Amino acid sequence: MSYEGGISVIKLAASALLGWLLSSIALSVDARGLQTWPRQAPEQQGLQQEALERAAERVGRVSWRQCFVVIKGGHLVYEHYYHGNAHTPVYAFSLTKSFVSALVGVAVTEGLLSLDERLVDLGVPLTPTMHTQTEVRHLLGQVSEGPVPGQAFRYDSGGVVNTLSLVLDAAVKRQDPTLNIVDYAQQHLFEPLGLKNTQWDILSGPHVRVGYGIRTTGHDAARLGQLFLNQGQWQGKTLIDPAYVAAATQASYPSANGAHGYLWWLNAPVEHWIRPVMEGSGPLIPGAPEDLFMATGMTGNFVYVFPSQDMVVVSLGHSLNWRIESLLTAREIYQAFAEVIL
Repeated sequence: MSYEGGISVIKLAASALLGWLLSSIALSVDARGLQTWPRQAPEQQGLQQEALERAAERVGRVSWRQCFVVIKGGHLVYEHYYHGNAHTPVYAFSLTKSFVSALVGVAVTEGLLSLDERLVDLGVPLTPTMHTQTEVRHLLGQVSEGPVPGQAFRYDSGGVVNTLSLVLDAAVKRQDPTLNIVDYAQQHLFEPLGLKNTQWDILSGPHVRVGYGIRTTGHDAARLGQLFLNQGQWQGKTLIDPAYVAAATQASYPSANGAHGYLWWLNAPVEHWIRPVMEGSGPLIPGAPEDLFMATGMTGNFVYVFPSQDMVVVSLGHSLNWRIESLLTAREIYQAFAEVIL
């Protein structure tokens, strides 16, 4: 890991403690009209209540879990809360990135933005490490730095990826110069998707923090997963073009990182993958279905999407491990509920 990467990890660790305080104290209860999922008994979706209860007990052994939520066939079939309840928002760190991927998909679908557009043509300032030929798709793939964009993956949760907020703001102002990205996100993603208990850190401008900054609940995070499982459809309406969803959930730059799409993580077996502080080969989670894709966040915040199982599993919380690498926790939690999947 580079010196800069080490500094970023230290900063994120400090943010983890702050996020825990904010979500556990200041935002411990937020009951602003929670929209519940349609519910079914697990057996109606081919699952067993006893197996889910065993899985919940094992998930609970992972430190500082807040929730374990299972959606199958578009229905809530199981939920368990270790702290708080369904209304309790959790500071979800880099899970935010996948929400931003969805928002970019909305803007592309509505014709406000093209993935091939260069940032300089949008009037968006580049950070010192970004190439002048950087396009929107390079930011989504985290390959905007280096001698040639698209060749080198560099995980970023700060100034580089936060540039996507400026990109989105420039795009929405094409439609309405008085509109800002915060209002656009609320009107075109949060409200249609029914995200009633999700809050986003707002920076000056106003802009949103892309690398991290969302507080969300198990119910709301599951909606993000279900939206991508449904190929961008929500309650009969196309929020995101299926072509964008397909591109977002496959390797966008396989030679740079075979396990990363457009701010989503992929489980297909590949020759080489890179995570924030780990590298490897094969699937990110050995033994899990190869079509699994995930939104992941530091301190153990996950949306697992299993297309072949028509299932979304969410677990949020504040677990840290010795490497401050959420993939290790993602593996641990998956093994806890693998019985349900397999």
